[in-house]
Amino acid sequence: PQERNQVISLLGGASVGLAGQGRFSADELHVWLLETTAGSKKSIAADRLLATGKVSVDSPQLIAQTARLEAWFANLPPALVQQPIAPGGPLPLAPFPSPLADRAGPAPSPQQFKVVGDLIQMRIVLRGKQAELDELIIRGTARIDETRTPEPGQEPIHIAGDSLTLRGGSTPDAKIEVA
Repeated sequence: PQERNQVISLLGGASVGLAGQGRFSADELHVWLLETTAGSKKSIAADRLLATGKVSVDSPQLIAQTARLEAWFANLPPALVQQPIAPGGPLPLAPFPSPLADRAGPAPSPQQFKVVGDLIQMRIVLRGKQAELDELIIRGTARIDETRTPEPGQEPIHIAGDSLTLRGGSTPDAKIEVA
């Protein structure tokens, strides 16, 4: 227990994998969980995550490599899936499926991105089985490469700099700052 959360810590070469969804590994992995009650039904939801040391993510939509990954999760009810969280809010982006969600969900995105940097921070909105990237910050030799485009023949995205900040997820109003 830690404050309002329960913490799961995996030390010394932590590795988590889900069939068909990919693998996540790091020297250390800490996940803060919240227990919620809706009526008589109890559930567990991810609140935040910290992974350090040789962090590697390999999934159908995301490949990431970093020394430190920090993620915060906003858990919203599935009934709100069609409503934006704010004007110009994020569109569904599925590189981060909830590890606690039912595996049956929407078809995976045909896109795949490789994200590299010394520090990766992200805010992810979880709406039932949907995961949306709301904010992404990459510091230190930051790079985003689209390794698979949604349609054949499209020019892939390549962005690099000392730091990258994406706000607004994948909405038309999304903004990325490159330094």
